[in-house]
Amino acid sequence: YNLLNNYTYEPGSTMKTYTYMCAIDKGTYVGEDKYQSGSITIGDATIRDWNKYGWGEIDFDTGYTYSSNTGIANIVDRFITKEDLRDCLKRFGFGSSTNIELPKEASGTLKFEYPVEVATAGYGQGITITAIQQLQALTIIANNGKMLTPHLIKKIVDPNTNQTVYERQVVASEPKVKEETITKIKDLMYKTVNGTDPQTTGKYYKIAGFDIIGKTGTAEIFDTKNGKYYNGYNDYIYSFTGIYPNDDPSIIIYGFIQRPKEGASKGLYEATKSVMNSTAKYLNMFPTAEEDYSVKEITLDNYINHPTEEVKEKLFALGLNPVILGSGNYIVSQYPYQNHVVLSKDKVYLKTNDSTVKMPSLVGYYIIDAIKILNLLQIDYEFTGYGKVTSQSILPDTPVNGEKVILTLET
Repeated sequence: YNLLNNYTYEPGSTMKTYTYMCAIDKGTYVGEDKYQSGSITIGDATIRDWNKYGWGEIDFDTGYTYSSNTGIANIVDRFITKEDLRDCLKRFGFGSSTNIELPKEASGTLKFEYPVEVATAGYGQGITITAIQQLQALTIIANNGKMLTPHLIKKIVDPNTNQTVYERQVVASEPKVKEETITKIKDLMYKTVNGTDPQTTGKYYKIAGFDIIGKTGTAEIFDTKNGKYYNGYNDYIYSFTGIYPNDDPSIIIYGFIQRPKEGASKGLYEATKSVMNSTAKYLNMFPTAEEDYSVKEITLDNYINHPTEEVKEKLFALGLNPVILGSGNYIVSQYPYQNHVVLSKDKVYLKTNDSTVKMPSLVGYYIIDAIKILNLLQIDYEFTGYGKVTSQSILPDTPVNGEKVILTLET
């Protein structure tokens, strides 16, 4: 049983690349057009973005780098039809075997009919693929529109005569999409990994000095016994498709991990980056590139009842960003908690032993960070809008005694 070509699964958001390519190649896609992210109702179903609340009104180019589900739902509503999507996915090799030199290759399924099924198929749910199909489809991007037939065997040499009795030929298809389509999707994939926007989903796959383009994916897993999707904290398939170097692609990498015990990051992106590093070194791709040690995994200790300044120094030394809440001498609670794995440069929130809870300044924080702080301080809250906090109803350093703070957000 070979995971490369026998195992079929719902791939998730890595398929957004091909939906975008379909719309771009049709000529109807307008990346600057905007849509309302967060959620969209299609018939009796509601499609939500992975963070549940979205990012307000954003354009379609940004929706790709943020991996927006509602962006895909709008693409299949505005730019392409059900037939367009099905024809594109078939043209890109999905739904049929690649004929790689391995037995019992599965074909996957491209079954979608109703509008909500078309939308979910566009972001890789409700359809199934194999890993080798994904790699084959990525050759379209790496080879300027032409798809290559995948092989495992380069050549066979007779050991008795030392004669080559078989040598595989590189077989390229006719162009599957236009050159300008490849240029556009490579630009979006580059921004996903290397963009300066902190919301881009591929930022943890960036390697200093490398020229990687890529797309991340998170897919729900269907429970065939109970006829529904698993709903546990880590019941997902996490994945990444990468191509490098961007200007003259030589390597394609596809990594995916199902239901990891220790979270997506530990099992996937560190391993993927390790493979990319090793491959590039072996092929001497980036001789002037320095290794990227800027992102490391750190397991947090218990900082409760420890002196504030001592904890602060420890976290700085680890490359973390401590956020001290209050002016007390000791830490009374922390977030994330002991044994939680964080990344270098992540924030660690520390509440001190102040007897009076004072409202911190939250202006400039993304809402997810603001909520962490307010929960740690046990301050009730409401918010309106999307993005970063631009104003708060309770002024900083004001004592809080059960009042609710109202946060206003803007993108």
